[in-house]
Amino acid sequence: MKESKILLGLVYLLMLVACQGTPPPAPVVEAPKVAAEVVPAPVETPAPMVAEIVASLPDSLQATRDGFSPRAAVPANTLELKIQWGAPEKVVEWAVRFVPEAGGEAVRTLRGTQTVPSVTWDGLDDSGLEPPQGRYVAVLQTAGADAVLINQDTTEPFVLDLVPPSGTISISPLPFLPGPAEAIVTPSAELIIELSIISGGAPWTTWRLGVIHPDGRRFRDFINEEHRDDRIVWNGRALNNAQLEAGTTYNLVAEVFDVYGNKGILTAELPVQAAPEPVVEVVQTPQPQAMPVVVTLDGKLLAEFVAYFAPYSSVLEANQEAILMLVELLKSAPGTAITIVGHANQVLYQDPVKAAYEQAETLVPLSLARAAAVRQALVQAGIAEGTLGVAGMGASEPVAAFSDAANRWKNRRVGVEMNSQ
Repeated sequence: MKESKILLGLVYLLMLVACQGTPPPAPVVEAPKVAAEVVPAPVETPAPMVAEIVASLPDSLQATRDGFSPRAAVPANTLELKIQWGAPEKVVEWAVRFVPEAGGEAVRTLRGTQTVPSVTWDGLDDSGLEPPQGRYVAVLQTAGADAVLINQDTTEPFVLDLVPPSGTISISPLPFLPGPAEAIVTPSAELIIELSIISGGAPWTTWRLGVIHPDGRRFRDFINEEHRDDRIVWNGRALNNAQLEAGTTYNLVAEVFDVYGNKGILTAELPVQAAPEPVVEVVQTPQPQAMPVVVTLDGKLLAEFVAYFAPYSSVLEANQEAILMLVELLKSAPGTAITIVGHANQVLYQDPVKAAYEQAETLVPLSLARAAAVRQALVQAGIAEGTLGVAGMGASEPVAAFSDAANRWKNRRVGVEMNSQ
């Protein structure tokens, strides 16, 4: 037993020595690995930061004119206001209030629940009556889900024109004593009619005066195209040389318009006395005013004729010989573009506002009508109507200064413009 214990001890000792003498095992070195190609991960560009709530454009309101009159002719008797909605989907209710510029309560309120591009004011208040004359502004209010109306925009001030032009008509001499009905006398009788005009709610621009027989027939008409001083010197005859009826009282009625189309009426009476017995020297009946007809080819003067139009009229007193010569000229240049252009003289040139109204309301329509009258004469003489264009330039292309009393008549003309195609 003792020997066995000794033997086990020796074995343990030998194993201990063996372990101390054996070098530790070398670490295992792995072969270097070839690095795989590194593919960079795609870089995502971050999306731009978008605010959850984007501020919308503000609502805006704009009047299309600087004034109007509900008493004017259609369509000048209303005022249109354009609306630009910033966020129409958020509008639950809207209102447009018309308020005096100086402040105070609204005289008219227009409402709606659907967004619209424009609203129109007829110039009346909420009770259907005319509010006071003056300057107003329009205020746009909107309400969202909270149903509270909030002011969004206010227009520039505009005029509500309710006071028409006024004034008087004076006539001298009275009663008027014309010459004998069967003749024109020398010196001819002279009647002076003067208009004294007072602007109302807006500056007045133009007038039209009619001499009316008691039975309603219009004997003679005048417009201010050639009466810049609002003064008419008249021999008492119609355009066809008819004489005022002796012993009759005629009515003079002048329609005076302001810049917004509001019309005032001036009236007077013209009593006509019987003509005296003696007949003085008889002279030839005066012709309507001569007007040049200028023919050009590619801008170069080709010929010039004379036609006749009565003042303020587009009725052509045709110069038949001139018309036939013009027809021959047009036929001699086939294939050309032909335009007949009417021109007029500006009378109210010293006042830009009145001049603009005169150009639009009187001169352009008159010059166009005169060009059309020349075209009709050419068509009746054998020129195909489809080859003739017409245009009315009014006073936009003068050939003489409007202030040149000796030459401004040249601005009243008709041009026949031929252009090679």
